Amino acid sequence: MSKLSLVFDHDLKILWSSDKDLINLSLIDIFNNTRPFTSLVRTVFAGEKVDIKCKLKLREGPEKEEERLFKFMSLGDHYSIQPLEENERRYVSKVLWDAFASTFPGGFLFLNRELKVVEITNSLLKMLEIKNRNDILLSKRAVLGRSLSNLFPDSDNFYKTICSNLEKAVAAMETLTFDYISDANKLRVSYGPVFNGTSVVGHCLYFTDIEKELHDREIIELQQAKLFNASKLAALGEMAGGIAHEINNPLAILSGRIDITQSRLQKGKLTDEILNDDLTHMKATTTRMAKIIQGMRVISRDASSEKLNTCSLKEIVDDVLGLSKEKCKSKGIDLRVEIDRHNDHKVKCRRVQISQVLLNLLNNSMDAIEDQEERIIKFKSEIKKSCLTLSIEDNGPGIPEEKIAKIFQPFYTTKEVGKGTGLGLSISAKIIQEHGQKLELIQTDGSTIFTFNLPLLGEEA
Repeated sequence: MSKLSLVFDHDLKILWSSDKDLINLSLIDIFNNTRPFTSLVRTVFAGEKVDIKCKLKLREGPEKEEERLFKFMSLGDHYSIQPLEENERRYVSKVLWDAFASTFPGGFLFLNRELKVVEITNSLLKMLEIKNRNDILLSKRAVLGRSLSNLFPDSDNFYKTICSNLEKAVAAMETLTFDYISDANKLRVSYGPVFNGTSVVGHCLYFTDIEKELHDREIIELQQAKLFNASKLAALGEMAGGIAHEINNPLAILSGRIDITQSRLQKGKLTDEILNDDLTHMKATTTRMAKIIQGMRVISRDASSEKLNTCSLKEIVDDVLGLSKEKCKSKGIDLRVEIDRHNDHKVKCRRVQISQVLLNLLNNSMDAIEDQEERIIKFKSEIKKSCLTLSIEDNGPGIPEEKIAKIFQPFYTTKEVGKGTGLGLSISAKIIQEHGQKLELIQTDGSTIFTFNLPLLGEEA
Protein backbone atom coordinates (compact mmCIF):
# COMPACT_ATOMS: atom_id res chain seq x y z
CA MET A 1 0.00 0.00 0.00
CA SER A 2 2.98 2.36 -0.33
CA LYS A 3 1.38 4.07 -3.39
CA LEU A 4 -2.21 3.83 -2.24
CA SER A 5 -4.74 6.08 -4.03
CA LEU A 6 -8.49 5.78 -3.82
CA VAL A 7 -11.89 7.45 -4.29
CA PHE A 8 -14.76 7.09 -1.79
CA ASP A 9 -18.29 8.42 -1.26
CA HIS A 10 -20.23 10.04 1.61
CA ASP A 11 -20.75 6.61 3.18
CA LEU A 12 -16.96 6.03 3.25
CA LYS A 13 -17.37 3.28 0.65
CA ILE A 14 -14.32 2.89 -1.62
CA LEU A 15 -15.45 3.25 -5.24
CA TRP A 16 -12.01 3.06 -6.87
CA SER A 17 -8.54 2.19 -5.65
CA SER A 18 -5.07 1.66 -7.02
CA ASP A 19 -5.34 -1.62 -5.08
CA LYS A 20 -8.35 -3.41 -6.62
CA ASP A 21 -8.78 -5.58 -3.52
CA LEU A 22 -9.93 -2.49 -1.58
CA ILE A 23 -12.87 -1.63 -3.88
CA ASN A 24 -16.26 -1.80 -2.07
CA LEU A 25 -14.54 -1.83 1.33
CA SER A 26 -15.00 0.95 3.87
CA LEU A 27 -12.30 3.45 4.87
CA ILE A 28 -12.68 2.08 8.40
CA ASP A 29 -11.33 -1.23 7.13
CA ILE A 30 -7.96 0.24 6.07
CA PHE A 31 -7.43 3.17 8.47
CA ASN A 32 -7.14 3.04 12.23
CA ASN A 33 -9.81 4.98 14.12
CA THR A 34 -7.56 7.85 15.31
CA ARG A 35 -8.64 11.39 16.16
CA PRO A 36 -7.59 12.84 12.75
CA PHE A 37 -9.53 10.05 11.01
CA THR A 38 -12.63 10.65 13.14
CA SER A 39 -12.44 14.39 12.37
CA LEU A 40 -12.18 13.61 8.65
CA VAL A 41 -15.21 11.27 8.80
CA ARG A 42 -17.32 13.96 10.50
CA THR A 43 -16.41 16.44 7.77
CA VAL A 44 -17.41 13.96 5.05
CA PHE A 45 -20.73 13.06 6.74
CA ALA A 46 -21.50 16.79 7.05
CA GLY A 47 -21.16 17.12 3.28
CA GLU A 48 -18.41 19.78 3.58
CA LYS A 49 -15.70 20.25 0.97
CA VAL A 50 -12.33 18.80 1.86
CA ASP A 51 -8.84 19.90 0.84
CA ILE A 52 -6.56 18.95 3.70
CA LYS A 53 -3.39 17.09 4.59
CA CYS A 54 -3.22 14.89 7.66
CA LYS A 55 -1.39 11.91 9.06
CA LEU A 56 -3.36 8.68 9.43
CA LYS A 57 -2.47 5.20 10.59
CA LEU A 58 -2.80 2.72 7.75
CA ARG A 59 -3.58 -0.92 8.58
CA GLU A 60 -1.34 -3.27 6.59
CA GLY A 61 -2.12 -6.40 8.57
CA PRO A 62 -3.90 -7.60 11.71
CA GLU A 63 -1.22 -6.27 14.07
CA LYS A 64 0.68 -3.75 11.94
CA GLU A 65 -0.08 -0.04 11.74
CA GLU A 66 1.96 2.72 10.07
CA GLU A 67 1.40 6.49 10.20
CA ARG A 68 1.59 8.22 6.81
CA LEU A 69 0.76 11.61 5.33
CA PHE A 70 -2.24 11.76 2.98
CA LYS A 71 -4.02 14.51 1.06
CA PHE A 72 -7.83 14.44 1.04
CA MET A 73 -9.68 16.43 -1.63
CA SER A 74 -13.35 16.84 -2.71
CA LEU A 75 -14.35 15.62 -6.20
CA GLY A 76 -17.94 16.79 -6.54
CA ASP A 77 -20.02 14.09 -4.78
CA HIS A 78 -16.93 11.97 -4.06
CA TYR A 79 -13.58 12.32 -2.33
CA SER A 80 -10.03 11.31 -3.24
CA ILE A 81 -7.05 10.23 -1.17
CA GLN A 82 -3.45 10.62 -2.37
CA PRO A 83 -0.31 9.69 -0.41
CA LEU A 84 2.34 12.37 0.29
CA GLU A 85 5.73 10.88 0.98
CA GLU A 86 7.75 12.88 3.54
CA ASN A 87 10.95 12.73 1.51
CA GLU A 88 9.07 13.85 -1.61
CA ARG A 89 7.67 16.86 0.25
CA ARG A 90 11.08 17.78 1.57
CA TYR A 91 12.63 17.47 -1.88
CA VAL A 92 9.94 19.67 -3.46
CA SER A 93 10.33 22.24 -0.68
CA LYS A 94 14.09 22.26 -1.12
CA VAL A 95 13.85 22.71 -4.89
CA LEU A 96 11.36 25.55 -4.47
CA TRP A 97 13.48 27.23 -1.77
CA ASP A 98 16.70 26.95 -3.80
CA ALA A 99 14.96 28.39 -6.87
CA PHE A 100 13.53 31.23 -4.78
CA ALA A 101 16.81 32.06 -3.03
CA SER A 102 18.83 32.00 -6.28
CA THR A 103 16.69 34.78 -7.78
CA PHE A 104 18.04 37.30 -5.23
CA PRO A 105 21.43 39.00 -5.56
CA GLY A 106 22.13 38.68 -1.85
CA GLY A 107 21.76 35.95 0.74
CA PHE A 108 19.35 34.92 3.52
CA LEU A 109 20.09 33.96 7.11
CA PHE A 110 17.35 32.56 9.36
CA LEU A 111 17.85 32.49 13.13
CA ASN A 112 15.73 31.06 15.91
CA ARG A 113 14.91 32.93 19.12
CA GLU A 114 18.25 31.91 20.64
CA LEU A 115 20.10 33.35 17.59
CA LYS A 116 21.11 29.94 16.29
CA VAL A 117 21.26 29.35 12.54
CA VAL A 118 18.18 27.56 11.20
CA GLU A 119 18.86 28.15 7.49
CA ILE A 120 21.48 29.92 5.40
CA THR A 121 21.73 30.24 1.63
CA ASN A 122 24.81 29.16 -0.29
CA SER A 123 25.11 32.66 -1.74
CA LEU A 124 25.51 34.11 1.78
CA LEU A 125 28.08 31.48 2.71
CA LYS A 126 30.09 32.54 -0.32
CA MET A 127 29.62 36.23 0.43
CA LEU A 128 30.65 36.11 4.11
CA GLU A 129 33.33 33.41 3.77
CA ILE A 130 32.71 32.08 7.29
CA LYS A 131 35.79 30.24 8.59
CA ASN A 132 36.71 28.17 11.62
CA ARG A 133 39.65 28.81 13.93
CA ASN A 134 41.96 27.04 11.50
CA ASP A 135 40.96 29.51 8.77
CA ILE A 136 39.06 26.83 6.83
CA LEU A 137 35.80 27.77 5.12
CA LEU A 138 32.76 26.22 6.79
CA SER A 139 30.19 24.24 4.83
CA LYS A 140 26.46 24.81 5.16
CA ARG A 141 26.14 21.65 7.27
CA ALA A 142 28.82 22.98 9.65
CA VAL A 143 27.05 26.33 10.00
CA LEU A 144 23.50 25.09 10.66
CA GLY A 145 22.68 24.96 14.37
CA ARG A 146 25.59 27.17 15.37
CA SER A 147 25.16 30.23 17.52
CA LEU A 148 25.62 33.56 15.76
CA SER A 149 28.30 34.58 18.27
CA ASN A 150 30.23 31.44 17.38
CA LEU A 151 30.16 32.23 13.66
CA PHE A 152 31.36 35.83 13.89
CA PRO A 153 34.21 36.37 16.37
CA ASP A 154 33.97 40.08 17.15
CA SER A 155 37.20 41.31 15.62
CA ASP A 156 35.31 44.06 13.80
CA ASN A 157 32.15 44.28 15.98
CA PHE A 158 30.07 42.42 13.37
CA TYR A 159 28.23 40.28 15.94
CA LYS A 160 27.50 43.23 18.25
CA THR A 161 26.28 45.29 15.31
CA ILE A 162 23.90 42.52 14.19
CA CYS A 163 22.53 42.06 17.74
CA SER A 164 22.05 45.80 18.18
CA ASN A 165 20.16 46.13 14.89
CA LEU A 166 18.05 43.06 15.66
CA GLU A 167 16.97 44.74 18.92
CA LYS A 168 16.03 47.91 16.99
CA ALA A 169 13.96 45.90 14.48
CA VAL A 170 12.15 44.04 17.27
CA ALA A 171 11.41 47.31 19.10
CA ALA A 172 10.07 48.85 15.88
CA MET A 173 8.18 45.62 15.04
CA GLU A 174 9.16 45.99 11.38
CA THR A 175 12.01 45.26 8.98
CA LEU A 176 14.88 47.75 9.26
CA THR A 177 17.86 48.11 6.94
CA PHE A 178 21.38 49.24 7.91
CA ASP A 179 24.72 49.40 6.15
CA TYR A 180 27.70 47.68 7.74
CA ILE A 181 31.11 48.86 6.51
CA SER A 182 34.43 47.41 7.64
CA ASP A 183 37.74 46.38 6.09
CA ALA A 184 36.45 42.83 5.66
CA ASN A 185 32.83 43.47 4.66
CA LYS A 186 30.74 46.13 2.98
CA LEU A 187 27.17 44.94 3.46
CA ARG A 188 23.59 46.18 3.50
CA VAL A 189 21.57 44.08 5.94
CA SER A 190 17.78 43.99 6.33
CA TYR A 191 16.63 42.74 9.73
CA GLY A 192 13.15 41.18 9.84
CA PRO A 193 11.88 39.83 13.17
CA VAL A 194 9.43 36.91 12.95
CA PHE A 195 6.52 37.20 15.39
CA ASN A 196 3.99 34.74 16.74
CA GLY A 197 1.47 37.19 18.11
CA THR A 198 3.62 39.59 20.11
CA SER A 199 6.38 37.07 20.81
CA VAL A 200 9.56 36.91 18.73
CA VAL A 201 10.14 33.37 17.49
CA GLY A 202 13.01 34.07 15.10
CA HIS A 203 14.72 36.46 12.71
CA CYS A 204 15.16 36.69 8.96
CA LEU A 205 18.24 38.60 7.75
CA TYR A 206 18.89 39.53 4.14
CA PHE A 207 22.46 40.49 3.16
CA THR A 208 23.56 42.40 0.06
CA ASP A 209 27.17 43.06 -0.90
CA ILE A 210 27.43 46.80 -1.59
CA GLU A 211 31.18 47.00 -2.27
CA LYS A 212 30.59 47.65 -5.99
CA GLU A 213 27.86 50.17 -5.20
CA LEU A 214 30.21 52.07 -2.87
CA HIS A 215 33.01 51.91 -5.44
CA ASP A 216 30.70 53.21 -8.19
CA ARG A 217 29.42 55.95 -5.89
CA GLU A 218 33.00 56.97 -5.09
CA ILE A 219 33.82 57.21 -8.81
CA ILE A 220 30.66 59.26 -9.46
CA GLU A 221 31.45 61.62 -6.59
CA LEU A 222 35.02 61.97 -7.85
CA GLN A 223 33.80 62.82 -11.34
CA GLN A 224 31.25 65.24 -9.91
CA ALA A 225 33.99 66.92 -7.87
CA LYS A 226 36.17 67.24 -10.98
CA LEU A 227 33.29 68.74 -12.96
CA PHE A 228 32.50 71.08 -10.08
CA ASN A 229 36.12 72.20 -9.93
CA ALA A 230 36.05 72.70 -13.71
CA SER A 231 32.92 74.84 -13.47
CA LYS A 232 34.47 76.68 -10.54
CA LEU A 233 37.61 77.43 -12.56
CA ALA A 234 35.41 78.46 -15.49
CA ALA A 235 33.67 80.93 -13.19
CA LEU A 236 37.05 82.23 -12.04
CA GLY A 237 38.14 82.58 -15.67
CA GLU A 238 35.00 84.52 -16.48
CA MET A 239 35.81 86.88 -13.63
CA ALA A 240 39.46 87.19 -14.56
CA GLY A 241 38.93 90.22 -16.81
CA GLY A 242 37.06 92.14 -14.15
CA ILE A 243 39.52 91.12 -11.43
CA ALA A 244 42.48 92.17 -13.58
CA HIS A 245 40.81 95.54 -14.04
CA GLU A 246 40.18 95.80 -10.29
CA ILE A 247 43.82 94.95 -9.52
CA ASN A 248 45.16 97.30 -12.23
CA ASN A 249 43.31 100.24 -10.71
CA PRO A 250 44.87 99.96 -7.24
CA LEU A 251 48.23 99.18 -8.85
CA ALA A 252 48.02 102.42 -10.82
CA ILE A 253 47.01 104.30 -7.67
CA LEU A 254 49.87 102.71 -5.74
CA SER A 255 52.39 103.53 -8.49
CA GLY A 256 51.14 107.13 -8.63
CA ARG A 257 51.41 107.54 -4.87
CA ILE A 258 54.98 106.21 -4.91
CA ASP A 259 55.96 108.64 -7.72
CA ILE A 260 54.46 111.60 -5.83
CA THR A 261 56.15 110.59 -2.59
CA GLN A 262 59.54 110.22 -4.33
CA SER A 263 59.11 113.64 -6.03
CA ARG A 264 58.30 115.30 -2.69
CA LEU A 265 61.26 113.60 -1.09
CA GLN A 266 63.64 114.88 -3.82
CA LYS A 267 62.28 118.43 -3.45
CA GLY A 268 62.51 118.32 0.34
CA LYS A 269 58.75 118.79 0.71
CA LEU A 270 57.98 115.38 2.32
CA THR A 271 56.81 116.10 5.84
CA ASP A 272 56.00 113.42 8.40
CA GLU A 273 52.28 114.17 8.08
CA ILE A 274 52.33 113.84 4.28
CA LEU A 275 54.42 110.66 4.45
CA ASN A 276 52.03 109.09 6.96
CA ASP A 277 49.06 109.98 4.74
CA ASP A 278 50.72 108.50 1.64
CA LEU A 279 51.68 105.29 3.49
CA THR A 280 48.12 104.92 4.84
CA HIS A 281 46.68 105.12 1.32
CA MET A 282 49.31 102.68 0.02
CA LYS A 283 48.49 100.18 2.76
CA ALA A 284 44.74 100.40 2.07
CA THR A 285 45.41 99.81 -1.62
CA THR A 286 47.62 96.76 -1.01
CA THR A 287 45.04 95.39 1.46
CA ARG A 288 42.36 95.67 -1.20
CA MET A 289 44.56 93.77 -3.68
CA ALA A 290 45.40 91.13 -1.06
CA LYS A 291 41.69 90.47 -0.46
CA ILE A 292 41.11 89.87 -4.16
CA ILE A 293 44.06 87.48 -4.42
CA GLN A 294 43.07 85.76 -1.15
CA GLY A 295 39.57 85.23 -2.52
CA MET A 296 40.92 83.58 -5.66
CA ARG A 297 43.26 81.38 -3.64
CA VAL A 298 40.50 80.28 -1.27
CA ILE A 299 37.77 79.66 -3.86
CA SER A 300 40.00 77.60 -6.14
CA ARG A 301 41.12 75.20 -3.36
CA ASP A 302 39.64 71.74 -2.68
CA ALA A 303 38.54 71.72 0.97
CA SER A 304 36.46 68.52 1.02
CA SER A 305 38.93 66.74 3.34
CA GLU A 306 39.42 69.65 5.75
CA LYS A 307 38.02 69.68 9.29
CA LEU A 308 35.42 72.16 10.49
CA ASN A 309 37.08 75.31 11.80
CA THR A 310 35.90 78.48 13.49
CA CYS A 311 35.73 81.61 11.34
CA SER A 312 33.82 84.88 11.21
CA LEU A 313 31.15 85.78 8.70
CA LYS A 314 33.37 88.65 7.52
CA GLU A 315 36.12 86.23 6.47
CA ILE A 316 33.67 84.24 4.34
CA VAL A 317 32.14 87.37 2.81
CA ASP A 318 35.54 88.88 1.97
CA ASP A 319 36.47 85.70 0.07
CA VAL A 320 33.29 85.88 -2.02
CA LEU A 321 32.86 89.60 -2.64
CA GLY A 322 36.47 90.04 -3.71
CA LEU A 323 35.64 87.80 -6.68
CA SER A 324 32.10 88.90 -7.47
CA LYS A 325 31.86 92.66 -6.93
CA GLU A 326 33.60 93.63 -10.14
CA LYS A 327 31.65 91.11 -12.21
CA CYS A 328 28.40 92.57 -10.87
CA LYS A 329 29.59 96.07 -11.80
CA SER A 330 30.49 95.00 -15.34
CA LYS A 331 27.04 93.43 -15.79
CA GLY A 332 25.18 96.42 -14.39
CA ILE A 333 23.98 94.48 -11.35
CA ASP A 334 23.06 96.25 -8.13
CA LEU A 335 24.67 93.98 -5.49
CA ARG A 336 23.22 94.86 -2.10
CA VAL A 337 25.23 93.38 0.79
CA GLU A 338 23.24 93.42 4.02
CA ILE A 339 25.47 91.53 6.47
CA ASP A 340 27.46 94.25 8.30
CA ARG A 341 25.70 93.82 11.67
CA HIS A 342 26.70 90.13 11.73
CA ASN A 343 30.27 90.51 10.44
CA ASP A 344 31.91 89.44 13.70
CA HIS A 345 29.62 86.49 14.43
CA LYS A 346 31.49 83.19 14.62
CA VAL A 347 30.48 79.92 12.97
CA LYS A 348 32.10 76.49 12.71
CA CYS A 349 32.39 75.36 9.11
CA ARG A 350 34.71 74.61 6.22
CA ARG A 351 35.26 78.22 5.23
CA VAL A 352 36.41 77.39 1.72
CA GLN A 353 33.36 75.23 0.98
CA ILE A 354 30.87 77.80 2.29
CA SER A 355 32.59 80.45 0.17
CA GLN A 356 32.32 78.16 -2.86
CA VAL A 357 28.59 77.64 -2.22
CA LEU A 358 27.94 81.38 -1.92
CA LEU A 359 29.98 82.14 -5.06
CA ASN A 360 28.01 79.49 -6.98
CA LEU A 361 24.69 80.95 -5.78
CA LEU A 362 25.83 84.46 -6.75
CA ASN A 363 26.88 83.26 -10.22
CA ASN A 364 23.51 81.54 -10.69
CA SER A 365 21.70 84.75 -9.73
CA MET A 366 23.83 86.78 -12.14
CA ASP A 367 22.89 84.42 -14.97
CA ALA A 368 19.21 84.42 -13.95
CA ILE A 369 18.81 88.22 -14.11
CA GLU A 370 20.97 89.06 -17.14
CA ASP A 371 17.87 89.70 -19.29
CA GLN A 372 16.09 91.79 -16.64
CA GLU A 373 15.79 95.52 -17.17
CA GLU A 374 16.60 96.13 -13.51
CA ARG A 375 19.14 93.70 -12.06
CA ILE A 376 19.25 93.33 -8.26
CA ILE A 377 20.97 90.75 -6.06
CA LYS A 378 20.73 90.84 -2.26
CA PHE A 379 23.28 89.09 -0.06
CA LYS A 380 21.68 89.00 3.40
CA SER A 381 22.21 87.52 6.86
CA GLU A 382 20.00 87.19 9.92
CA ILE A 383 19.87 85.30 13.21
CA LYS A 384 17.27 82.55 13.62
CA LYS A 385 17.17 80.16 16.59
CA SER A 386 20.90 80.11 17.38
CA CYS A 387 21.76 79.92 13.67
CA LEU A 388 23.21 82.40 11.22
CA THR A 389 21.00 82.35 8.12
CA LEU A 390 22.66 83.34 4.83
CA SER A 391 20.63 84.00 1.70
CA ILE A 392 21.16 85.06 -1.91
CA GLU A 393 18.10 86.73 -3.42
CA ASP A 394 17.57 87.95 -7.00
CA ASN A 395 14.75 89.54 -8.96
CA GLY A 396 14.96 87.10 -11.86
CA PRO A 397 12.04 85.33 -13.56
CA GLY A 398 12.16 82.46 -11.04
CA ILE A 399 12.21 78.68 -11.56
CA PRO A 400 9.19 76.99 -13.20
CA GLU A 401 7.08 74.96 -10.77
CA GLU A 402 7.61 71.71 -12.69
CA LYS A 403 11.42 72.06 -12.44
CA ILE A 404 11.73 72.90 -8.74
CA ALA A 405 11.75 69.25 -7.62
CA LYS A 406 14.74 68.52 -9.89
CA ILE A 407 17.06 71.50 -9.43
CA PHE A 408 19.18 69.82 -6.73
CA GLN A 409 19.65 66.67 -8.84
CA PRO A 410 23.12 66.14 -10.41
CA PHE A 411 23.46 67.24 -14.07
CA TYR A 412 20.08 68.99 -14.08
CA THR A 413 20.23 72.62 -15.18
CA THR A 414 17.72 75.31 -16.16
CA LYS A 415 20.38 77.20 -18.10
CA GLU A 416 20.73 77.10 -21.86
CA VAL A 417 22.95 74.44 -23.49
CA GLY A 418 26.66 75.03 -22.94
CA LYS A 419 26.17 77.45 -20.06
CA GLY A 420 26.05 75.12 -17.07
CA THR A 421 27.13 71.65 -15.96
CA GLY A 422 24.07 71.03 -13.78
CA LEU A 423 26.34 70.22 -10.84
CA GLY A 424 26.64 73.53 -9.00
CA LEU A 425 23.42 73.30 -6.98
CA SER A 426 23.63 69.53 -6.36
CA ILE A 427 27.16 69.78 -4.96
CA SER A 428 26.32 72.97 -3.05
CA ALA A 429 23.37 71.18 -1.47
CA LYS A 430 25.63 68.27 -0.55
CA ILE A 431 28.19 70.60 1.04
CA ILE A 432 25.52 72.22 3.20
CA GLN A 433 24.15 68.77 4.09
CA GLU A 434 27.65 67.72 5.24
CA HIS A 435 27.50 70.72 7.59
CA GLY A 436 24.30 69.28 9.09
CA GLN A 437 22.02 71.82 7.39
CA LYS A 438 19.87 72.12 4.27
CA LEU A 439 20.07 74.34 1.20
CA GLU A 440 16.54 75.57 0.51
CA LEU A 441 14.77 77.38 -2.30
CA ILE A 442 12.10 79.99 -1.54
CA GLN A 443 10.15 81.67 -4.33
CA THR A 444 7.97 84.73 -3.78
CA ASP A 445 6.42 87.23 -6.15
CA GLY A 446 9.32 88.87 -7.95
CA SER A 447 12.19 87.11 -6.16
CA THR A 448 14.07 83.82 -5.95
CA ILE A 449 15.93 83.07 -2.71
CA PHE A 450 18.46 80.34 -1.89
CA THR A 451 19.12 80.11 1.84
CA PHE A 452 20.89 77.94 4.42
CA ASN A 453 21.84 78.04 8.11
CA LEU A 454 25.13 77.75 9.96
CA PRO A 455 25.08 77.14 13.75
CA LEU A 456 26.43 80.10 15.75
CA LEU A 457 29.23 79.67 18.25
CA GLY A 458 29.78 81.22 21.65
CA GLU A 459 27.66 84.02 23.09
CA GLU A 460 26.06 84.81 19.71
CA ALA A 461 24.15 81.50 19.89
